Amino acid sequence: MNAVTIDPLTRADLDWLLPLEAACQTMPWQADHFVACWQPNACQRGWALRCNHSPVGYLVGLWVTDEAHLLNLVVAQPYRRQGFGARLLAHFFAHNQETATFWLEVRADNRPAIGLYERHGFQRVALRKAYYRLPDGQRIDAWVMRKDRTADGSAR
Repeated sequence: MNAVTIDPLTRADLDWLLPLEAACQTMPWQADHFVACWQPNACQRGWALRCNHSPVGYLVGLWVTDEAHLLNLVVAQPYRRQGFGARLLAHFFAHNQETATFWLEVRADNRPAIGLYERHGFQRVALRKAYYRLPDGQRIDAWVMRKDRTADGSAR
């Protein structure tokens, strides 16, 4: 059986996190994007997901009052479609019970991610035209997605 853990990101995680980010994102974040996760009183927080002690993914979120924004969720290619993204999302929802609304942007052509988010209750609420810029200069639309916590306090 696989031992899966989710722990707060630390500076030491940059050693594996930056190469994974570069391998999985068309416009990868740099180290300074992640550094905010461990600043004192930061609104941005991140978590590493490990399987059998090996890092396989991460999530970074931003909290402002009663809203949370999913900024970055990555699962390494060999571990996709095994429920690791869903585990990170569940952790994101459970992290702050006072969060009323969850937001994210996702590339309009990223069908697997859109499917994951929709299975977890996100709905498409707006389209941002030409939101993401690719390395070759092309622009890709992004869906803005929203999920509201239900009256019973669950984020489903």
